Amino acid sequence: MREALVLAGYAREVVVVHRRDRFRASGTLLGRARGEPKISFLAEMVVEEVLGGHSVEGVRVRHAKTGGASVLDVAGLFVAIGYEPHLGPFAGLLETDGGGYVILKKGTMTSVPGVFAAGDVADRRYRQTATAVGDGCKASMDAQGWLEKQGGAGRLLGT
Repeated sequence: MREALVLAGYAREVVVVHRRDRFRASGTLLGRARGEPKISFLAEMVVEEVLGGHSVEGVRVRHAKTGGASVLDVAGLFVAIGYEPHLGPFAGLLETDGGGYVILKKGTMTSVPGVFAAGDVADRRYRQTATAVGDGCKASMDAQGWLEKQGGAGRLLGT
């Protein structure tokens, strides 16, 4: 909700698409967002696809329970996943602390050589876009240095 309120200061309209029927935001934040005329809500919906060529022109959404799909015409997309770290395909493979945040070894290196972490999966304190961007830059530089020491890149996967 915090991100939606910030975006409402810049956009003509903000549509919050949420996969559940209830929000986990604090009552105060939710109340502020519901009171903002520029913010609308689509509950029990999941973004399936981002549409457009060189820029975002829309998103295809699917109802989580009925499966019905529709297209929203939008000019931008901001993804916020909350405050719990999500490791995706790396879950269970990387060393984490008690809260699920990746433990960094040297710089942005994780417990798995050649795997680097940046942003919200490793930052339990700030969890801000600006620090995530900076961390991403550091991780990129650390990965480049690591690859140079390995004598070649091999097969790389970027997400």
